[in-house]
Amino acid sequence: MPAPLAHLSFATLWQPSIIAQAVIVQVLYLLVVYRFGKRVFRGYRPVEPARVVSFLAGMWVFYFAFGSPFDYVADHLLFSVHMVQHLCEILLMVPLLMYGVPPWLLEPLVAGERGQAARRVFHPIVNIAVFNVIFFGFHLPVLYDLALRSEAFHFFEHAMFFVGGLFLWMPVFSPVEAIPRLDPGPQVLYMFFAGNLAMPLEIILVFAQRPFYPFYNHVPRLFGLSPLADQQLGFAIMAVAMFAAFFAVAVRAYVRYDNVALYE
Repeated sequence: MPAPLAHLSFATLWQPSIIAQAVIVQVLYLLVVYRFGKRVFRGYRPVEPARVVSFLAGMWVFYFAFGSPFDYVADHLLFSVHMVQHLCEILLMVPLLMYGVPPWLLEPLVAGERGQAARRVFHPIVNIAVFNVIFFGFHLPVLYDLALRSEAFHFFEHAMFFVGGLFLWMPVFSPVEAIPRLDPGPQVLYMFFAGNLAMPLEIILVFAQRPFYPFYNHVPRLFGLSPLADQQLGFAIMAVAMFAAFFAVAVRAYVRYDNVALYE
């Protein structure tokens, strides 16, 4: 184990409270899906195994990102690992949970006029704008350093990343008909703009020649990474991971679009 972690307790590194939260949420989900849902929700329908697996996987991504030693390294030692944590939340955890939630669980929340308001709120252009403002706003040095020094603000930051992830993925993985998913063709365009809007900024950040975040100048170094190298690695991971995720979703949408066009 790396020296900066060797003195830490099991509770600090593995955070039993977080694993308890993850387990409790999964148990409640399974009880609702398989036992109580049919009694409480009018529109109950059996949930496909793929949705159940997706939700449970999303909760284990939650634990890996926020409860395992990964969380300690992200919060106290390496900017690059903190970037991976943010990306796990936005690119993995949020879409897995969204896909895993059965539609009948959310439909009462967007019935009638609430559904019309939700469609306006989750307009694709609004989605792209909100996601980018949240994601890059919280990576401004003043807010980023505040999150590392204040537990309450750090929680708020991750809550906002979750909200940003919901806005980003709603046109692709919306679980309810009241907020319809984009058709495959428009999905391709949506992912293109969502991914490319911020790509020039990400490239500039990768090649920046000075550290932006003072917090990391005064922490123990892991793997011989200097603060600048750690920062460059973090932004490189961000750029590559976001491009790969958006490109994969766009390709999936294009294949579906191509198949529909082929059989029309």
